[in-house]
Amino acid sequence: MDFKRLILTSKNEFYRFSKNYNDLAYVLLTDNFKKAPNSFGKNLYDDFMSSEN
Repeated sequence: MDFKRLILTSKNEFYRFSKNYNDLAYVLLTDNFKKAPNSFGKNLYDDFMSSEN
């Protein structure tokens, strides 16, 4: 299995997966993360501090 990153920007990554020179899949990853609210983390950790992703 081989993969190659075709596109990389500040918000997107685009990959091609192939095997024996046959394309199997294309994957587009998009960064849509926003700062988590403190109420989300306080349920998990006592000392939670939200951060930018």
